[in-house]
Amino acid sequence: MTDDSLRKRIHYEYPFYEDLVEPNGSLTLDKRSHACWYYTLLAMQARQNFGDGPESQIIEYKVGGDIPLWHSFNDEKIARSVAVIYGLESPDEFLRFSHAALAQAQMFNAPVNPSIYNVEPGTH
Repeated sequence: MTDDSLRKRIHYEYPFYEDLVEPNGSLTLDKRSHACWYYTLLAMQARQNFGDGPESQIIEYKVGGDIPLWHSFNDEKIARSVAVIYGLESPDEFLRFSHAALAQAQMFNAPVNPSIYNVEPGTH
């Protein structure tokens, strides 16, 4: 079985935030808008759980070995996972809706660092 045929057979149920659709919220009916909001929630949660980055944490790695690439927030991995859950080819599809997600976060008075939307391979 090829990866493509397996992908066609797997169907994920993804979060859809009906209560946050305009005019009650800033999301649209487009599932990419909901994917971006879901990604925003996960990325914000990662920052709450892991602090401001490796400087605020104790990190252990093998002495004498290469220092590992440490990306405490793992934005790229989170974004790629969200894309799979929502059946999208890449995070680029939902990241175009970051304005709606930021507006929704402002409605909840939740501080969001806009850098979470700068997801590029190898940068996060």
